[in-house]
Amino acid sequence: GTFGVFRDITEQRELETALARSERMFRLIAEHSGDNITVTDLNFKITYVSPNIIKLRGYTAEEALLHKMEDIFTPESLPLVYTTFQEQILLEKSGKADPYRTVTLELEEKHKNGTTIWVESTFSFMRDDDMKPIGIIAISRDITEKKNIQEALQQSEEKFQKTFHNSPVVVTITYIETGRYIDVNRTFTHEMGYLKEEVIGKTSEELNIFENHDERKQLLNELKQNGFVRDRLLNFRTKSGSIINGLVSVSLIKIGSKNCILSTVINVTEQHVAELALKASEEKYRLLTEFSSDVIWILNLSRNCFTYISPSIYQLRGFTAEEALKQKIEDALCEESLKEYNKILPGYLEYFLSHPEEEKSYFHEVRQPCKDGSVIWVEVATKFRFNKSGEIEVVGVSRNINQRKQSELLLNESEKKYRELFELNKVGIVICLLKEGYPVIDINDAACKILGYTKNEMLNKNPIPLEKNLFPNAIAERLELIKHTGIFSAETIIINKNGDEVNVKVDSQLISYNGEPAVQSMLYDISEIITAKAKAQQKEIEYQEIFNSTHDAIFIQDAVSGVIIDTNKAAVEIYGYSHKEEIISLTTGQLSSGVHPYTEEVALGLIQRAMNGVSQKVEWHARKKDGTLFWVEVALTATSIGGQNRVLAVIRDISDRKETESHIISAKNEAMEKNRLKSTFLANISHDMRTPLNAVLGFSKLVAEEQLSKEQKEQYASIIENSGKQLLTIINDLIDITKIESNQLIIKKERICLNEIIIELYIQTKEMINNNQIELSYSNGLEDDASMIISDKTRIRQVLNNLITNAIKFTEKGSVLFGYTKKGSFIEFFVKDSGKGIPADQLQTIFERYKQLDMPEGVKSKGFGLGLNISRSLTELLGGEIRVESEPGRGSCFYFTVPYITAENDENKIQDNCPVNNLKGLKVLIAEDDWVNYVYLKEVLLREEIDILYASNGNDAINAARDNQNIDLILMDIQMPIYDGFQAASEIRKHKPEIPIIFQTAYTLSGEKLQLVNEIYNGVLFKPINDSDLIRRIEEAIKNREINSRSRNDDT
Repeated sequence: GTFGVFRDITEQRELETALARSERMFRLIAEHSGDNITVTDLNFKITYVSPNIIKLRGYTAEEALLHKMEDIFTPESLPLVYTTFQEQILLEKSGKADPYRTVTLELEEKHKNGTTIWVESTFSFMRDDDMKPIGIIAISRDITEKKNIQEALQQSEEKFQKTFHNSPVVVTITYIETGRYIDVNRTFTHEMGYLKEEVIGKTSEELNIFENHDERKQLLNELKQNGFVRDRLLNFRTKSGSIINGLVSVSLIKIGSKNCILSTVINVTEQHVAELALKASEEKYRLLTEFSSDVIWILNLSRNCFTYISPSIYQLRGFTAEEALKQKIEDALCEESLKEYNKILPGYLEYFLSHPEEEKSYFHEVRQPCKDGSVIWVEVATKFRFNKSGEIEVVGVSRNINQRKQSELLLNESEKKYRELFELNKVGIVICLLKEGYPVIDINDAACKILGYTKNEMLNKNPIPLEKNLFPNAIAERLELIKHTGIFSAETIIINKNGDEVNVKVDSQLISYNGEPAVQSMLYDISEIITAKAKAQQKEIEYQEIFNSTHDAIFIQDAVSGVIIDTNKAAVEIYGYSHKEEIISLTTGQLSSGVHPYTEEVALGLIQRAMNGVSQKVEWHARKKDGTLFWVEVALTATSIGGQNRVLAVIRDISDRKETESHIISAKNEAMEKNRLKSTFLANISHDMRTPLNAVLGFSKLVAEEQLSKEQKEQYASIIENSGKQLLTIINDLIDITKIESNQLIIKKERICLNEIIIELYIQTKEMINNNQIELSYSNGLEDDASMIISDKTRIRQVLNNLITNAIKFTEKGSVLFGYTKKGSFIEFFVKDSGKGIPADQLQTIFERYKQLDMPEGVKSKGFGLGLNISRSLTELLGGEIRVESEPGRGSCFYFTVPYITAENDENKIQDNCPVNNLKGLKVLIAEDDWVNYVYLKEVLLREEIDILYASNGNDAINAARDNQNIDLILMDIQMPIYDGFQAASEIRKHKPEIPIIFQTAYTLSGEKLQLVNEIYNGVLFKPINDSDLIRRIEEAIKNREINSRSRNDDT
């Protein structure tokens, strides 16, 4: 049969599982902790080291496991470790130990690169279940930088204390709240006559130090406002009651958490200033010598005696300064050092006498006897000089190096070990003396490999020339830095033996090599690192160049929040910011108009779609820094930068494009509107020209019938005349528009009477209305004499006539009033009606070409929309402006202005006063190639009993004028065969310069030709020619000829 024994091991398994879990957790913490963890047994044998030991000491965990305590800690720190744990072990054995106690020590450890580091290590015992120690665990962190800072702070404090107490000016520190003194320096006690104990804890008021206490209050107020006061001249009372003048400077400082005042006072009392000037040099020298730990001495070689020895000789050799001054040089040196002294002195003297201006220093190590009979090693630095009496002196500084010399023995013992480390070190090491030429005194194989030279080639060689582009001032700065700080670190380029450039990192420190100052440099070949960095930098430069040279804005955004992580120069400019830092951390929403759909929510949705692999391209309404809204085109693409999901947004300012599109749409709409208006205009022209033309042609045929009565013939003739006038008005409007567009319309400057124009228009309009439902009236704003101005009568009549005609057309019944008033230097004409008025939405467009108002219901529109446009252009050419006021249902009032220029020259008055001669018997030459036009002109002139001559071309006109000396006036057509009108007129004027010539034409004239006919000749009549206008123009020409003739006779 089978016999089995079962045992429940569940608890054991759970413990094993928990233990394994605990072990894993420990290792996880140890391997990811920023601190280093080391575990040893009770005999200090290392059993575990966390991997980050390499960051702390440069060794791998495997290497560190083989180390002993001596390999880890420096000789100074190792005893502290052993002592601490020996004490702990004793406590454990006595049963008095706290099982949870930890010990924290600051220790100096050795680094793999040969340097040392400071660490803060917390030690504690590892215990078993019975709480008995089974090992030691140490958690360490690098505090080298902290130690350096502490050391610097300590040195700074020492310097401050020395400066404070040794300052030649008064320095005090007081509490700002109470005014009580915390500390004063020696100069204060000297100047003010108090002991330090008498001052500390007291106030200046209690000691009555300020001569005027109000000045102290003013000083405090200014200090609280500005934080400092500089060079305030105040008076102070010493303990003896005397008054001294002092320049006071105060500032606020903190001591602990207390606000304090640091005050300095320079005694500027005349006597004291003189004393300071005399004693400044002596005081500085005394402070230097008396407070220096080194012994400063002066040896007079001429008398072979010491003339000065500083008090610190007592600490060096046990003699007082007075005792040492009585000694000779033979008493101050041991035998072997004296022999060396006597051996080198002549050479030093000879060099000094031949180079007295060169302050050369000499360094020696000598042995000197002490008062207690012992002998010490002393380092001596000396210089030679002449004193005031011309005697040669040696100025020396002596320093105790006895301990160092003893240490050298210990160093020699470790030299072999050092040499092995030196030679086998993979880091290049070069040691140079800190003297002229900087000769290499030692170099290891690694450095030789970097430099390409053998060890023998490098020994005594100056390594500085091997550096590329190292200028003398750079060498001086480097050496100065090493002398002051003891260390130097830089990356540089070395030219090796083959002429190749090698990038190296140099870590240098000041050392003493066999008693001489030297520099030890660690060389790290970083060529591969530099090459990698250069490639990375070049890529970055290329990226930045592309990134910032593009004219489009580029945003790199977080894929989730849309926050801008980086941007380029174009984005800064496009969005109106000064620096890209202003844009970084903003979101797309903050750079958007915020008006739906241009919101942050929509922007994030676009970003999400881009991240899903669907690139987005949209037009977006964006916002600049100053709030200006503008249009951009945005292209969103998903990308990955540095392992992070990002969105690349490329943004282009399309404001100009959008504006252009808007202009194109507006231009298109405007063109379509103009095209529609033009079509309407052409249709209206066709209608408005065909209607009167039909009447002219139709009634002309009827007039020829013999059976018509006289009344019918007169009626038909009147219809023909009115229809012709209507046709003429249309043609004149078209001609005016053409002239205005080509800048060929000339405004005449003539003497006109405004009242005459108003009355003529009233009579003309009254006859035209023939409607009892419209009341027509006028108003003159000036008397007849005052209404005489210089302007263009024809154009003023034309504008007024257009406005009056429109007023009547839009007034079914009511009133029309027109006239003018004088307003300042302008005449303002007005035409007011009580008609239908103009809608507000049409007030801005009625002066545009082809625009027409809606006619009253049942009233057919007349005209084709040129009248008001021409009126505006004519008004502007006359030097004024036109406007309208209107209210629908109540009527309108049009206003236009012309300059009020009075006609007061004598010539014009003469012209006005000259009687108009009877035209009967005048002889007029008509030069006209069109027979119908000639016949019309002849019939008009024959009614005035004027004699007629006829020429059908320019050549006949010239011959007729030459053959007939009694011709009074010529009517000259411009477009004729052989010679045109201008050519013929020019030839005729050569022989008859005074003969009046009036041109006639069916063509428009350019500005220059129009100016020519008005200034040199007697104007122009445009066909069709009104008979009254023809006669009036002839009368004016004859009258001007007589005036000119009379003026010439008067001159004679």
